[in-house]
Amino acid sequence: MTVGIMTSNSHGQCAADMNSDHQVDGMDLAELLSQWGTNGTADIDNSGVVNGADLAGLLSQWGMCSNGNLTNTTLSITQTWAQQPNGFARTAAVLVPAGTGPFPVVIMLHGNGGNSSFINSMGTTLSSAIRVAPNGYSTSWNVDSEVSKAPDVA
Repeated sequence: MTVGIMTSNSHGQCAADMNSDHQVDGMDLAELLSQWGTNGTADIDNSGVVNGADLAGLLSQWGMCSNGNLTNTTLSITQTWAQQPNGFARTAAVLVPAGTGPFPVVIMLHGNGGNSSFINSMGTTLSSAIRVAPNGYSTSWNVDSEVSKAPDVA
């Protein structure tokens, strides 16, 4: 897949800086995910729909608008769906290699029954990449016959 990234637009200094705070971070990721599948303002590549290309664009700009260094973090967004009508905090671990980058970004999805802690298992293989490992609801994903019916569509 080829992803075209805009260097600036109405979002501020960086196309992925949704809230114009001069950094691309978890707040911007949460905004993008809340607009998934729509033609909202998180449509970074102006394709008409917020989708995986926009997510790739956001991740490629992670932190680049800020004056500080990228750091390890845990992202969290709250979603609601039939299994969690009052909301559920979805988390993702983010590990950033040492140095100034640029770094490729790898999205690491755990298997059924797992969680984001496996992000550390690829330390030597992926030591020069930003690793993002989301947690599936109830240690599973909304695929096939797994227990989760969370909105995991990518």
